[in-house]
Amino acid sequence: GVVDASNDTSLIGQEISSLSMLQAIRATNQAEKIASVRDIRSRSRYYGMYVQGRNYTLYGYVPMSMFYNSTMANLMTVMFCYFLVVALIQGLRWNADKKREELAAKSYQEALEKKNQELEIAVRQEAAANLAKREFLFNMSHDIRTPMNAIIGYTSLAATHIDHPEQVVDYLKKISTASQH
Repeated sequence: GVVDASNDTSLIGQEISSLSMLQAIRATNQAEKIASVRDIRSRSRYYGMYVQGRNYTLYGYVPMSMFYNSTMANLMTVMFCYFLVVALIQGLRWNADKKREELAAKSYQEALEKKNQELEIAVRQEAAANLAKREFLFNMSHDIRTPMNAIIGYTSLAATHIDHPEQVVDYLKKISTASQH
């Protein structure tokens, strides 16, 4: 029933029955469980517990104010770490989204360049085909027009000289030669 050891040396040697705090902890009847108790003399609240040994009882208690003072610091540290982790995750997500967008833009740019190259080739082929067609028509027009002019001209001359058979025969030979061209 006497305090044999304590962090507070003023308690050593005192009767346990005279210490209201130890009596309040013992009154909870919950050995080895933390309980909230009130010291009647100081009107302060404490967290305390007791452990029953073979021939001794061990008491422990801490003022709630001390517990809550460290709790706020711990809570602030945890909140800071939480926000730091969230910021890190958001940064990583933003970086991944940016890389994905860059990859998509690069892929789109490559597809666009490929399509432009195909269109350039098609434009060159079309220009070459148009040039060949124009040259062909120009040459054909020239090659057809000259013999046609001869045929038309000699036919007209043959019609006007129908009375002169030798000239008409000569015109018909020239028409035949022009038509072969």
